[in-house]
Amino acid sequence: MSGMKINYQKSEVYVLGVPKEEEELYVDMLNCKVGSLPFTYLGLPMGVGKVGKRDLLPIMQKIEKRLQSWHSGHLSYGGREIRINTFLSSVPMYAMGFFKLPEEFHKNLETIRGRFYWQGNGKKKKYHLIKLQGLCRPKDFGGLGFLDTRIMNFCLLSKWIMKLEGDSQDMSCVVLRNKEVMGAPNWALSFRRNLDQSDKAQLDLLKSLLQDVRLDDLLDSLIWPHEKNKKFTTKSMYRLLKFGGVVDREMQEIWGCKVPLKVKHFLFLAGRGRIPCADILVQRNWRGVVYKAISLMQRWKVLLSKERDREALIVLLEKLKAKLESLRLVDVLPDNISV
Repeated sequence: MSGMKINYQKSEVYVLGVPKEEEELYVDMLNCKVGSLPFTYLGLPMGVGKVGKRDLLPIMQKIEKRLQSWHSGHLSYGGREIRINTFLSSVPMYAMGFFKLPEEFHKNLETIRGRFYWQGNGKKKKYHLIKLQGLCRPKDFGGLGFLDTRIMNFCLLSKWIMKLEGDSQDMSCVVLRNKEVMGAPNWALSFRRNLDQSDKAQLDLLKSLLQDVRLDDLLDSLIWPHEKNKKFTTKSMYRLLKFGGVVDREMQEIWGCKVPLKVKHFLFLAGRGRIPCADILVQRNWRGVVYKAISLMQRWKVLLSKERDREALIVLLEKLKAKLESLRLVDVLPDNISV
């Protein structure tokens, strides 16, 4: 009716639980080649039980391939944030709606996103001044709003529960209801072991409480109290699970400013005390020129306290300070260094 035709070169027949002769009959009838399990459909592994690292390898390869094509050397932190939110965090979204992804996958994705945000595609390693879990917090709670894939995976899978327990008439829900729950009373109680006297007493108490419950003829409906229309959304559930408790007013003002995005990121890092300047990098065992000068001055200060060659050391210290002033690096010296 639609005018569409079957592409037999791309179509396969999967026959399960029948003899070989009957399988060939279906293949000849549909004029397709025989497929075998597992196979990939829309990028997802089908016919497998627990999803493993090997099954999700195409997703990681797709991410790595896209990263290689990006010229991120000229991207600001704001530009990298957009790339992370629009692509790196969204690629596994479809898979997360069907499978509980392994922890190793989430860790690998965290590594990729964190590396891209702090150093781009460059081979030179740079300091990750904030953990990715901190960046995954909502912006009004002191983060950058990066997607927490573990929580989103849980939210997307929870949507299936709401659909099955609700009144959804999607084909997948109808099939699962007929397969799993149709013909079985919802309140049919069964126990895997024999009950002892205390268990029987509790069961009798439960039955007595249920006898006082009077049900009307109205159909039960499942509601979600965290939305105005009482309908479940993964967005509201994700927001509920990522709630930080206390809103960071300073961060709200920063992200609400009408300035370029890269300026907002600079203010965000400054507000968190994470600007990659010398005094911050020294705390992370930085081995730059300024670090060497500061460590040298600290050692000289120890010698000065011993009253040995005091005058000669003071002269050298004055020369070093003058050199740092000419390089405009004096402001990065620790407070405990003085001349």
